[in-house]
Amino acid sequence: MFYCGTGTLFGTQLTDANGTSVAIPTPAQVGIVQDVTVDIQFEVKFAYGRGQFPVSAMRGKGQIEMKAKAMNFSLLTLNALVFGQTVANGQQIVVIDDIGAVAQASTTVTPPAGGTYVANVGVRSSVNGTPWQRVSATPAPGQYATNGTGQFTFNAADVGRTLFFDYIYSVGTGRSMAVRNVIVGATPTFRIDFGGMFEGQHFTISFPRVTSKKLSIGTKLDDYAQYDLDLAAMPDANGILFSWSGAE
Repeated sequence: MFYCGTGTLFGTQLTDANGTSVAIPTPAQVGIVQDVTVDIQFEVKFAYGRGQFPVSAMRGKGQIEMKAKAMNFSLLTLNALVFGQTVANGQQIVVIDDIGAVAQASTTVTPPAGGTYVANVGVRSSVNGTPWQRVSATPAPGQYATNGTGQFTFNAADVGRTLFFDYIYSVGTGRSMAVRNVIVGATPTFRIDFGGMFEGQHFTISFPRVTSKKLSIGTKLDDYAQYDLDLAAMPDANGILFSWSGAE
């Protein structure tokens, strides 16, 4: 059989970061997969005599590693496949101001309807984009003070100037998680299922017990962002490393 395309990848969390079994494992599709690689490797030991080449060889330790690249960022999926911690409702949004506002002696930044101000990430001049310096109180020209709730104070000489206010606010929609620094040895596990079809012929491979080695997130100026997953397979309680099937 021939096979073409990236296929479809699914992950099902089995245990969390503390090794506790997930009561109701929920499969999640890894969205917009770009490529998937499975590497099955063995160490080989050689026995040599007087000749240059070995007279015998035996396998030593082995390992199975997988790599996947995808574009659809889902915190539920990434948590299941990497962290095994807790995902909560709500998200934080960064506002990069490109409109500006006229500074008053006291200026309050108001997030969009329903949003809650979280943090200041800078005040910039509208002339050349230069960041202004934050001070604790009594700002001089070109400086500002803020109380952390969205209220900004400026020097009287700066009143009437147009400034850019960059900030973070939160909303109740979306997902979020705070990744904890768990103890060494904490290993979340999950199941991986991969399948595809070409010309009516199917190919499926399943790994019943997997953990993650690496998560890389890359962005580009003029292209879609994507993330890379590095995974490692282990045998399950029955000693099964993986199973696969195909049309031939």
